[in-house]
Amino acid sequence: MKKVILTGAALMAFAAASFAQNNSTVNQAGNGQTAEATQYGNQQTSTIQQVGASGLNFGNYASTNQGTQATPATGSNTAAINQNGSGTNVSQGNRAASTQLGGDLTSTINQNAGANGSSGGETTNKATLTAKAGDGNFAGTFQQGTLGNATINQNNGSQKNDGEIYQNNAGTTANNATINQSINSSGNTADVYQGFTAPGTAGAAVKGNTATVSQGKLGVSVAGGASTNNTATVTQGADGNTARIDQGTDANPDGDAANSQAGTATGNQATVNQTAAGNTATVIQGAEYGIATDNKATINQSNTGNTASVYQGNLFNSSATSSEATVNQSGSNSSALIGQGYIGISSGDQATINQTASGSTARAYQGYGSNSESSGNEISITQGGSSNFAQVAQSVGSAAGDGKATGSGNNGTITQDSDVAGSSARIDQGWGGSTGTPSSANNNDATISQEGGSGHNARISQGRPDARDAQNGTVALEFGVTLGSDATDGDATITQVSGTSHDANIYQSGVNNSASVTQTDGADKQALIVQTGGGTNADADILQGGAGTGNNAKIYQVGGNLNNADINQISGSNSIAVIRQGDGSIVSSNNTALMTQDGSTNEARLLQTGNNQVATATQTGDNNILRGLTGAGSFATQAGDGNALTVSQTSTGIGNIANVGQNGVGNTATITQNN
Repeated sequence: MKKVILTGAALMAFAAASFAQNNSTVNQAGNGQTAEATQYGNQQTSTIQQVGASGLNFGNYASTNQGTQATPATGSNTAAINQNGSGTNVSQGNRAASTQLGGDLTSTINQNAGANGSSGGETTNKATLTAKAGDGNFAGTFQQGTLGNATINQNNGSQKNDGEIYQNNAGTTANNATINQSINSSGNTADVYQGFTAPGTAGAAVKGNTATVSQGKLGVSVAGGASTNNTATVTQGADGNTARIDQGTDANPDGDAANSQAGTATGNQATVNQTAAGNTATVIQGAEYGIATDNKATINQSNTGNTASVYQGNLFNSSATSSEATVNQSGSNSSALIGQGYIGISSGDQATINQTASGSTARAYQGYGSNSESSGNEISITQGGSSNFAQVAQSVGSAAGDGKATGSGNNGTITQDSDVAGSSARIDQGWGGSTGTPSSANNNDATISQEGGSGHNARISQGRPDARDAQNGTVALEFGVTLGSDATDGDATITQVSGTSHDANIYQSGVNNSASVTQTDGADKQALIVQTGGGTNADADILQGGAGTGNNAKIYQVGGNLNNADINQISGSNSIAVIRQGDGSIVSSNNTALMTQDGSTNEARLLQTGNNQVATATQTGDNNILRGLTGAGSFATQAGDGNALTVSQTSTGIGNIANVGQNGVGNTATITQNN
């Protein structure tokens, strides 16, 4: 168990082996050395250099103390501890502690190996402040004052090392903390606490702190950005802070893709906790032609205006497999982004975003961009409050030049739960971008739930170009439908419970797809389902109910056979139901259309093109009409052979109208009008 550096007992334990008022330098050669420096006063400088014999650096202990709680050091204070290996040799089992109390503080601890050596070792144990315990190095820094700059470097073949930084600033100047455990990094632990005197113990709140942890990140012209089984934690307790954790990333310093090395990240854990407002957190696991496998990343942010980003297997033909990313934000006007296989491949990944307040934005991408692939993934986004936006993208092309995006077996869920207004939700699975780039999506599930309030907007797209909405434009499919790409066995569900002026759109292309929209209670709701691309065995149903007026429901099944369309509008008036099945250029047969309207002054509109089609229209109420798609006076039409149409209109005595037309051989029409 690690020992927190800064208790009073720990300070007393740093008995001064060497003492200086201003400058202290200790040079030791060999292994198993001990050096302790304590300084009081102003503008202190302390340097401890421990160099092992023949480049080997093992089992050394060094501590520097500048100032005390009773007598803080003032002016510019600097502390440096170097426990480095060289050449092919190592830095192992070393321990270093730096404590600075005062102002303008700078601390640097180096436990680096030579270019071909290793920092730390492969034993299961790590060194601690009080004991060597194993081959891994330990470095700890505590700074309390008006300005803190702390750096811990445990680089080159970094294994089983432990670095921790505590910064508790009583002034107004921000702190900077950096832990580097890079170049083929494995089994390391890094912890940064800013605004905390110890884990869970908050200190003075200072704005604008920066914390950076690099585990496996490449340096200039250095290959091998691997990160394996590392753990990193950053905790910040004030406003305007920045936290970044890199595990297995490639800096690609010269910008030349051909010279980049894969930033591999496997089995890592990264956590960022930020408890105030206006903070930014970024976690990157496996980037730049990289691979991310079995990683976990969590960002927790409370208060307002925070930004969180998690990238796993990110950029340029990268991949993410069996990784998990979670963002929790409890303040308003927050922003969250999770990218898994971003411009790459995502397989078996999980992404979760939870936002509880208004004005927030959440985006989760799995297999996004040119030639992207997404399979067996799960995304869940939950939002509370008003005016939120959520997007799920699984195997999605982003621009005109993108190659085909493919995906299968994905699951996307968005839940927006509130009694307020104006949230938007969008799920794209196998979507080709706004330019209509081909894509494919198989065995995907998409669910959007929006509860309460008014003016919500939902859209699901599975395997087709964008016909748009979810606040991104006009649909305009009344008299023509553009065929989509390729999707099979998709399942799309939108539920909008109560409220008014909601908008729901589902687009699917291919075979064996199912789509459902449920809009209960309230008025002025719009629902659209489009199933195209020669689809077969497609099911579409829309339910609008609860004494609402002015609702609009449309189902287009263009091309294909054995499709079913069902619109049910309950207890409403001035509503419109539209079903179109078939297309003049594509043979279509054995489709079924069912329209039910309960209320007055409603319209049912029908067009079926093909053979052996069945349509049933049931209207209960006054001043209802069945007609065609092309406007007043048009006829509900079945064009083809062997079609059957059944119309039932029941009123209290005010005239209903049924305009019906059939073209072909062997068609039947039954119209019943009851008063």
